[in-house]
Parts: sequence; C-alpha cells; structure tokens
Amino acid sequence: MDEFVNLIRLFGAESVCIARIALGTKTTANELEKFIRREKLSPEN
Repeated sequence: MDEFVNLIRLFGAESVCIARIALGTKTTANELEKFIRREKLSPEN
C-alpha cells in the first residue's frame, strides 16, 4: 500500500485514479507509474 501512497505524493491523486481506472485495480504501483509517465498524466511532465 505504501507504494501507492508514494505514487499519489509524486503524481497526485487524480493521475493515480485515472491510471487505476484505465489499467484495472489489480495493477502494481510500478505498472501505474509507467502508465502515468507514458501518458503524461502527471502535472510535472
């Protein structure tokens, strides 16, 4: 669970929620991070 908290801190809750909806709830935090970076959902990108 901690890795998801870290993702939320890094990218924001909205980006993480979008990625979870797009990829499904069984996805790992690593897969979510790759998706967020690839799709540029992060406000930092």
